[in-house]
Amino acid sequence: MSDDNLVEVDDTSPDYSDVEEYDLEEIKLQIIIEKNGKRTSTSKTITIQPVEYINVIEKVNAIVQKALRNKNINPADYSMSYKAVNARGPSNELEDKLDFHEFIEDYKKVIAAKKKMSVIVIVEDSESEKTKSIRKRLKVKIIYISASFLLFFYITNL
Repeated sequence: MSDDNLVEVDDTSPDYSDVEEYDLEEIKLQIIIEKNGKRTSTSKTITIQPVEYINVIEKVNAIVQKALRNKNINPADYSMSYKAVNARGPSNELEDKLDFHEFIEDYKKVIAAKKKMSVIVIVEDSESEKTKSIRKRLKVKIIYISASFLLFFYITNL
């Protein structure tokens, strides 16, 4: 095999590097947790160190689990975005490691401007309130029909 066929890989790029370097010892975030379709939200300010993608995702998930009192919730059950606290306009998605690199760059700018960064977590409902209401009414009807049938069956077999 000749050297002409070899592809050179840059091991220092963020996609191939195992160790993340962001020149930050810690990040301080305001975590805002909202349930999809509900107006109420919960917020908590946390400090995270070391500043690494997996560590940040795990810490945010721990806060979400605690706030919702649900140890089974995981990042696939919600979406995350970020923006400066009290900033106008849309927030930016925080979905994967590439988004995290962009988040860190934006975080540095926000902190340099003496502002705070917020991470917005929107928890998806497994089923809507309307669906829950319909299901509850359906269960009541099934129970009523079952009870009526049993009563009819009991009376006819006397």
